[in-house]
Amino acid sequence: MRTTILLTLKQHRMVLWLLAIGTAVLALATVVGDWAVGALVESAEYKRCMALSEIDPACEALGVKYTLAMIAVAIGGLGPWVLVMLSGLLLGIPLVANEIDHGTAVLAWSMAPSRSRWFMTRVAILAVVLVICGTVLAFTSTQAFVAGRTDRLDPNLSFDAGSIFGFMVPVRGLVAMAAGMFVGALLGRLFPTVIAGTALAAALLWGINGWSEMDVHSLPPLWLGAADGELARGSITTDWYVGDLETGEIITQQEFWSRYEDQMQTLDWSTVAQYSMGIPGSVASDIRGRQAAVLVLAADILLFGALVRVERRRPY
Repeated sequence: MRTTILLTLKQHRMVLWLLAIGTAVLALATVVGDWAVGALVESAEYKRCMALSEIDPACEALGVKYTLAMIAVAIGGLGPWVLVMLSGLLLGIPLVANEIDHGTAVLAWSMAPSRSRWFMTRVAILAVVLVICGTVLAFTSTQAFVAGRTDRLDPNLSFDAGSIFGFMVPVRGLVAMAAGMFVGALLGRLFPTVIAGTALAAALLWGINGWSEMDVHSLPPLWLGAADGELARGSITTDWYVGDLETGEIITQQEFWSRYEDQMQTLDWSTVAQYSMGIPGSVASDIRGRQAAVLVLAADILLFGALVRVERRRPY
């Protein structure tokens, strides 16, 4: 078993090094960016600049530092899902296709106790490495989205971050890996597998994400109260309401516009009470959980299909 582990890691060392180094860089970017943003926001200079109504050269320099810190945070938030998905594809595509394409499958499969054991052992080794790195990035990507908001809202309670952070990072990577393995076992040729495997992974992730969005919008909208209130943060707004300027009555935006059409050009909207209805961010984690379950099911089906194909196909 030890020999198999070392051989598998050696065969995929380039991708594994890419994954390991990328994980370290993205984690470092998140930690440094989060610390820098926090330090700047809490500084007396930042608070002084925010209170100014005119441009100050010192504040411009502070703004550059803040922008660089936010770039680091953005890289730490968006980079993980790209890195893990790409690594999953690059690990899954050559697992079977490379052996068949280079004519080594005959020897490899004849030396193994069984084809299924040969296949599942290597899948398990690569999946463990992918999940470990993906789990690290799941934590750092979550922290990056927290650092990127001035209100420090937990992205698990918000739809704003979509489904590209947290536990969705390793799940998406496993789907990409399974798609690459399935197409590789089906075609047995490396170059066509790269194209078809990438297309299948993208189609699956896009399709399931689209289904998840329909799942969200099938929920009945709830009254969220004030548009800048606690319930409205991180929510999906479906309808807006406004308080009448004279009576305070809550009316639709359309009704408000028809009543005060002549004042729209000069109206100070900061004085207008605004309300909303929609899907509260508190259900976002449940939606992501259902999406993750469907993705895992898709990965299992692809893995089973690849296993059946390896068992039955010719090794060339």
